[in-house]
Amino acid sequence: MGWTARQWTAIVPMKQGQARKSRLAPHLSPAQRIRLNEQMTAHVLDQLARVSAISRIVALSPAPPAQAGIGWARDQGRGINVELAALRQGVSPLLVIHGDLPLLQAADVEALLAAAETHDLAIAPDRHGLGTNALALGDDRAFRFAFGEGSARAHQADAGRAAVSVTRLGLSHDVDTVEDLQIAMTHGFDPGVAGLDGDTVRLGRSSEVGQPPRETQVLKDFVIDLILENCLLK
Repeated sequence: MGWTARQWTAIVPMKQGQARKSRLAPHLSPAQRIRLNEQMTAHVLDQLARVSAISRIVALSPAPPAQAGIGWARDQGRGINVELAALRQGVSPLLVIHGDLPLLQAADVEALLAAAETHDLAIAPDRHGLGTNALALGDDRAFRFAFGEGSARAHQADAGRAAVSVTRLGLSHDVDTVEDLQIAMTHGFDPGVAGLDGDTVRLGRSSEVGQPPRETQVLKDFVIDLILENCLLK
């Protein structure tokens, strides 16, 4: 494919510490949320590494990432949009993609980059059409990053006719809520946290020493349904 001739830089914003996936706090312990986040990030990085058009992968984070083989840009705490604007100086073409996309495949990324080669800007909205999970800037024209609430519409408005929206399961399904996690698991995602194989603490319970278990009925019922379904299929 001709569009692969140009080499892209991919930036992956990464949160660190126990603040990761805070909306799952009522259901997962801090350790479980960190593990889940690490699983998703590792998956995204692996898929990006499989895309031949991407020559450089850079983590935007407060401290150097644990993953080997990727670059690092220090997040100075100015907000993601300011950080990205600073990083974009002199970098083109540029892909920005979040690390909480457990169903992402290399083909999804290739489709997004191909769209950006044709339309200059390609936006991957979340499954609700509100947020932006990834965007690819094919040239160095002026662009205002607007990640946050309602970012999909804001990015589209800023780019105007130059932008195209790319909707694929791997790009649109991020994980912020229990429902998001359940859907990802039905598509085969292994969250890498305790409970499904019985090795450690079950989903929905705190794994912190001295903390009483916290049952999350929604996840408990979901796991039971999966087990029953598998039994019926055998």
